[in-house]
Amino acid sequence: MTGRAPKTLVAALAAVLVCASCTEVPADAPPPSRAEQLRQRGAELVQGRTPAPPVEVSGEPLSAPERADVVALGELVAAPVDPVDAALPAVDDAVERDLPVRAAELLRATALPAARELVASVEAIEPTTDLGVALRRQWLAAQRQRVAALEAYAAALERGIVEDLVLADALRDQRLAATALSAAREAYAAAQRRIDASAEGE
Repeated sequence: MTGRAPKTLVAALAAVLVCASCTEVPADAPPPSRAEQLRQRGAELVQGRTPAPPVEVSGEPLSAPERADVVALGELVAAPVDPVDAALPAVDDAVERDLPVRAAELLRATALPAARELVASVEAIEPTTDLGVALRRQWLAAQRQRVAALEAYAAALERGIVEDLVLADALRDQRLAATALSAAREAYAAAQRRIDASAEGE
């Protein structure tokens, strides 16, 4: 099968996705974009999968070494802008304009290098406490999962938009990676709250 997916296939897929989501859509609502259709399908494929639980963080005050580890990780985990997420709108735009190869090029030129750089930055951190090691391990695993998902997405796009389910699978992997990142951020936030609580008690 070569070339772009027929417009009728896209329309049919959109209709199926709307029914599967059990969400009422106004009759005059515009049809979802191509990227949104694929994301919806990816979300369906994620349902029923349980993400890895966050690192267990107790309510006890943190020791000075634990605080240092949390602060070091916070420079990455709590960054105000995620460079990978910032690069994805341009990729979505290329997908929407039926330019899958261009979208893959953008992924490989922007999002993937940013994701790999984040992995390298986490690998460079050397925690000295069990809490720091656990938080780093969870964050590193999530970042590596995202790199693998982006690689799969780029490879699928390079084939052209000919197999919507292949692209949906790649977006499912991205959704799973995003869930893992959220869990890692929540574990960090819980540790940060312990620091804040300790500071208030001093």
